[in-house]
Amino acid sequence: MNVKDLAKKYNLKGVDFWELPQRKGTWIITHDACERIATIEDIRFIEPDVYTNDGDVAMVGKATMVIKNTSEPDDINEIWTTGEASENNVKGKGRYHWAMAEKRLKDRLTLKLIGAYECGIYSEVEADSFKNKDNGDTVTMTTADSTFFTNALTELIDPKLVSSLNQWMKKPHTQREIDAERDSIQIILDENA
Repeated sequence: MNVKDLAKKYNLKGVDFWELPQRKGTWIITHDACERIATIEDIRFIEPDVYTNDGDVAMVGKATMVIKNTSEPDDINEIWTTGEASENNVKGKGRYHWAMAEKRLKDRLTLKLIGAYECGIYSEVEADSFKNKDNGDTVTMTTADSTFFTNALTELIDPKLVSSLNQWMKKPHTQREIDAERDSIQIILDENA
């Protein structure tokens, strides 16, 4: 499996993963994408054992996934791993150690079960250095994306609003929603042409 196979199999978009600039060939996938993969694969997370020490949190958990396309009807893969969070590896205000430990645990279990680690694919929650630099207030849209959405908005909405809406469209959460609805927008444009 490589990142292209992963994207195709799980219908991931460009906002769901990126190549780590400091390590070519290492791909980072978003936590949201890991959650979608876990849902698609019907991964079952088993309640973890939790350990704490002076605000640090460690979780040891298991997950299972039915292996499809085998001759055995009950062929189940079960693995365990850890998820941790401490002052040293969670940055920012209101450090959210419990939530981060859980995200790391679930993402690692998911990526291990689908075999992504073997191919150099990691979750964004595993290290702050994995964060997408474009994942702040705006994301980089391709020229084709920008032209497509500007034309769509101009045809559907008062042109005076297009500039404001373009700024809103560049927000990461909006970008994910737009990617999911791209075909629907094109159908509306075609019907109104």
